[in-house]
Amino acid sequence: LKQYGGLFFKKTAKQPARIHLDQKFQSKLDDYSTYLFDGTATIDPTYEGEALAPAGEPISYSKLHLHIKEKQFNKTKLTRSEMSKEISLDEIIRDIHDIQFYHPMKTILIITTKGFEDTLKNRINELNLPGITVDHYQNLRGKNEYQEMGIVYFTHINQKPWSFYISYASAILGRDIILKEDLTTQNKQGSRGKHGFNSTIIDELRCVEIVTDLIQSIYRTEIRRMNHNDVHVYIGITDITILKWLFEYFEDVTVSAWEPNSKHPE
Repeated sequence: LKQYGGLFFKKTAKQPARIHLDQKFQSKLDDYSTYLFDGTATIDPTYEGEALAPAGEPISYSKLHLHIKEKQFNKTKLTRSEMSKEISLDEIIRDIHDIQFYHPMKTILIITTKGFEDTLKNRINELNLPGITVDHYQNLRGKNEYQEMGIVYFTHINQKPWSFYISYASAILGRDIILKEDLTTQNKQGSRGKHGFNSTIIDELRCVEIVTDLIQSIYRTEIRRMNHNDVHVYIGITDITILKWLFEYFEDVTVSAWEPNSKHPE
């Protein structure tokens, strides 16, 4: 893969200045038999136009259970201020107690953001909560050490800076197309509130990128094994498009609404 060029985004009150690579294309390997060791290649727009055929036996997701909570943590609230961290920590600990109530004696893999990982670990240690492993999105790809684990809790979806998605869309679709799109965003709070780009095509790419991170993270568990046990994934998602992509990728998955109960005994 080769990349060149980029988009420059000025510094704002909330975000530092940044440059994202723009153009991306694949070198021609017509004389070779190419194998992609990428479980999300079929939905990744980077591979659009390629003739992809899965190798080996298809994976069944009939033992995968998605437990969806209609409240979604904002990643910035996990890292911005001490007050917002404390509020988020209280809710996350409540979620953990709820998961432990339904899966006693099971080890839980918690996936969070890099800037919040140590804070969460410290709180878990203070409360002496057993059977919990914490890792972050940026540290998961290619890991095999969690393939014996079947309980996963996501503290949030991995929403990246808006500028990343604009550059990502530019690399996939071309800058000329992107410049004709509405690059403004909206963020309405509440259940099933809209949080994304006003441009449908760019927001679709944003959702696919987020779903790719989720799928890669879920693949770290024992679901990657042919004869795996039930795998339970707990997550808060309010974006209908993200849910749609998840359900389409994981065929035969069992989906249920998750309402954490704070009255469970600790």
